[in-house]
Amino acid sequence: NKVATALMTFESLWFGEWCRQINVHRAGLTTPLLKRITAADSKSKVLLVNVDKNVLSLMSEAKQLQAMGLNVPENALSVLKMEKQFKRYHRLLNQLLSAYDDAIRSFAP
Repeated sequence: NKVATALMTFESLWFGEWCRQINVHRAGLTTPLLKRITAADSKSKVLLVNVDKNVLSLMSEAKQLQAMGLNVPENALSVLKMEKQFKRYHRLLNQLLSAYDDAIRSFAP
């Protein structure tokens, strides 16, 4: 069947390219956790949690590919193993920054 062959070929090529991009996406783990940007009023700076969306995509894709029974490379699995901790830290940092912003606003004139 030509359609099945074409789909299998596409899947194989796509998975191979995904595997080659893993380390590019893993590099997002080395970005600074906090980022200071200019606020909308252009007068102040605000802190944001700096999460590389490629890292989140890698985690999601690795989980899905593993569920499909594909042999996910170890460098992707190592990121996937950190998923719960990574998302927990992300949530806690957002909560911390929210409390920090509230404290700063309470001191504003």
